[in-house]
Amino acid sequence: MNKQEGIRHFVLLFLIVSPILGTMHMLPIMFLSNRYYDLGWYENVFEDTNAFAAVYYICIGLSVATLAIWKNNHKWLKYLVLIISLYSITRFLLLTGILHVFIWWDPYFYITFPAIVLILAEKISKKLGDRNVSEK
Repeated sequence: MNKQEGIRHFVLLFLIVSPILGTMHMLPIMFLSNRYYDLGWYENVFEDTNAFAAVYYICIGLSVATLAIWKNNHKWLKYLVLIISLYSITRFLLLTGILHVFIWWDPYFYITFPAIVLILAEKISKKLGDRNVSEK
């Protein structure tokens, strides 16, 4: 594995992180029916939920990948930015009636798990940026 830099590094990181975020986003919806999104895009609210959830976790994946490669002196600032952003988005979706929540822990889960994935993404990003030491 060669060192990845620039846009290639970002795209690879995004392609690694997004499926994790998508799985973590959709599994509770599928098995627990903990939330749904109602935008009126489709007649069936479940189609709305699937479509919006895909857009939502792709945007979160882009955010997590961006934050993972963001170099700053205060590592905690990344997590704070992510958590405040997710909290604000969740509040906005709830207030506008787009998001409907049925389980008390739902907002906490959807705000917390991307921060955990960010920790993983930072480790992956570091590995992608390292040169292969076992060159032949």
